[in-house]
Order: sequence, then C-alpha cells, then structure tokens
Amino acid sequence: MSLTHPGLAYVGLEWQRSLSSNSLRGVGRDATRAARHVAARLSRA
Repeated sequence: MSLTHPGLAYVGLEWQRSLSSNSLRGVGRDATRAARHVAARLSRA
C-alpha cells in the first residue's frame, strides 16, 4: 500500500510479501491482499 497516496496499492514488487512476490507464482496472493485492503477502505467511506 502506498504511504503517500491513500487507496493506491502496488503488486509485483520484489519481496513485497515473499520471495515470489515479483513472479506470476506470487503476485496473485499479493493482489488478493491489496484488493481486500482497498475494499475494506471503500466500505468504511
């Protein structure tokens, strides 16, 4: 999640959550986490 732009999420960054975050094998898990975070933020708005 961006620290300077609320609601902006990044996926596919090396070591975002695990060694495989920057590969097709791991980006899906990171995307799911980011989507849940954004959805929770929107539901509070």
